[in-house]
Amino acid sequence: MRLIALLTGFLLIFTGSAAAATRELRLDVRSSTLPAAPEVGTQFVSTGALFDGSGGQVGEQNANCSVVQRDPLLAQCAGVLRLSDGDIHYSAVIPYLGRSAQSCRIAVLAGTGAYAGLRGVGKLLAQRPGQSYSVILDLKP
Repeated sequence: MRLIALLTGFLLIFTGSAAAATRELRLDVRSSTLPAAPEVGTQFVSTGALFDGSGGQVGEQNANCSVVQRDPLLAQCAGVLRLSDGDIHYSAVIPYLGRSAQSCRIAVLAGTGAYAGLRGVGKLLAQRPGQSYSVILDLKP
């Protein structure tokens, strides 16, 4: 399966097995509590709303992050894409330049509902750091 997402303008395309359909979503980040000068151990939260191609809200995104290195700034983040038909849980060590996330690898750890049993790997690709990102996930049962 293949899942493509664009954060903050997050486009998410989910292509499942023969029975699943392609799904396109957009994530508009509502807030991030990353301070301007974080120290190792600083925790912050990022939240957002997920929208489908027609602009209807279909879910939420929540991530809890902890700063694990100061220079260069790295944060360990665990998050959930909460959709009406299930959740997708992910984890990543994300590099930051200032308060903007940069490109990195990500892991899909688990899912619930329609996504139960899925795992995978992917990449967070900075399109416009701090504003939009592409996330490409390869999911497997």
